[in-house]
Amino acid sequence: MKKNKRFIILILFFLIFIILFLLHGVIINKEKREQVVKIGFYDDYPHFYIDHRGNVCGYYKDITEKLAEKLNFKIEYVNGKVPELLKELKNGEIDLVFGINKLPEREELFDFTNNPINNEMKLIYTNNDIKYGDLEGLNGMKMGYIEDELDNEWILDYLSKRNINVELVNGSSYKAIKTLLVENKVDFIVDNPDSDIKNKGKNIKEIFQFSSGPKYIVANKNNNELIKKIDKSLTTINLNSYLDNDNYIKKTHNFIIAIINKNIIHLIVFILIIILFNRGKKGIAKILKKKKIYNDLKKDNYILYYQPIVDFRNNTIRSVEALLRLKKDGQLLTPNYFMNIIEEANMMKEITLWVLNKVIKDYNIISCYNNINEENFYISINVSFNEIKDIEFLKKIVKIVNDNKIIKNSICLEIIEKFGVEEVEKIQKNIKFLRENGILIAIDDFGVEYSNLDLLKKIDSNIIKLDKFFADGINDSEISIKVIGFILDICRLSNKSIVIEGIEKKEQVDIIKTFLYEKIYIQGYYFSKPLDINSLKDYTF
Repeated sequence: MKKNKRFIILILFFLIFIILFLLHGVIINKEKREQVVKIGFYDDYPHFYIDHRGNVCGYYKDITEKLAEKLNFKIEYVNGKVPELLKELKNGEIDLVFGINKLPEREELFDFTNNPINNEMKLIYTNNDIKYGDLEGLNGMKMGYIEDELDNEWILDYLSKRNINVELVNGSSYKAIKTLLVENKVDFIVDNPDSDIKNKGKNIKEIFQFSSGPKYIVANKNNNELIKKIDKSLTTINLNSYLDNDNYIKKTHNFIIAIINKNIIHLIVFILIIILFNRGKKGIAKILKKKKIYNDLKKDNYILYYQPIVDFRNNTIRSVEALLRLKKDGQLLTPNYFMNIIEEANMMKEITLWVLNKVIKDYNIISCYNNINEENFYISINVSFNEIKDIEFLKKIVKIVNDNKIIKNSICLEIIEKFGVEEVEKIQKNIKFLRENGILIAIDDFGVEYSNLDLLKKIDSNIIKLDKFFADGINDSEISIKVIGFILDICRLSNKSIVIEGIEKKEQVDIIKTFLYEKIYIQGYYFSKPLDINSLKDYTF
């Protein structure tokens, strides 16, 4: 079987080589016809940055290449600062700038895509001993500042409204202000969640999280047709994923399709080639991704961070949630940047079992920490709906738990995918099987997409984790408070614990304290961000 696959792949690439050679002249003519699009480049890791070889890298670069492939244009990067690039865009010296917020005055000058390309949070990083959320501690301090950069302007306005005054120290780019912070020439800066800043300074930490709004691709008014085409293409691009090893295959595939349209004589041959090619492409891509994942596991590039779930009544850690991270190029990546590769490689179950084994090993360490006083302390891990449906996979989980002789109800499986009432029957027996074997069950992000409260009755879970949506609205929405109260009543009747996620402010905690239920707990940045196992040991309230 393996020999047959190798033979097919060899024949496939031989045919492609012959075709590309014969059509070499067509390729040259095609390249000559490609439009050159000038794109404004600015330092904004991990969206845009220059690697150690001097190459443009980042999330925006990946989107640019996909758009160039779909719309048949060549890319020319023009380096500069955002204010300078917007001036050049206005004057027609460049064609596009990525990652720009919409403002009324900007919409008068430029055309924006309807689809955002980025809506992530920003963080304040400091080298001072300031507690998370204590913005008043910034009063009188120096801020590394990028002039006219919207996230910087937003946080300045936010601080000003709270009578928090800071001294501005101008930097030309994100790289420049990070250097200022590392060299202690400023006290704090604004940067991305995946910034490399914490690797540059031992005492640098996060103290606040915010968003200035979604970011878009912006064009000169004369490029209205181009922005429309880009907007249409964005709907077909997975903006959460980086391009991977089969990128060159995808480009060749699209090129072959274009040639077919111009060479009807070769239609049948090309169709056969494409069929073989797609099969080979998927197989090769999957093998490459699996190899990369196994290599990362072997090198301990996957690590676990733990976010405390807190009993606010006595300031104790009730449990922790294990969160997967990936070390790459000196950075610590969240699942948004690598989980799609695991899914495409069909290795979710292998990774879940790896996480489970690591959690059990870590449990024996964490449960002995001085700050863990809860008798029924547990660690939760995330699982998908497909994993919960697979009884053979669940038997492997139970075997691992039993073989390690871990205390009953010390491991909790959080079902992270949304599902409806009609799908409950597929997992009821499996959940019963897990609970009978001493494994807790939690339903994650309950409340928004779980529109049918009948799920609370039908699923025999131990824990309900309430969606961050309610935490965000708890300060100013009476409806959110009443809905939480209603869900609490149901949990009380069914003896379920409830965890409210996404708590970031003291005001939210104060409101939650008014709910009279002894099994309500809190998870969020107000108490703690996710911590590595060593930092968790030193965590204090």
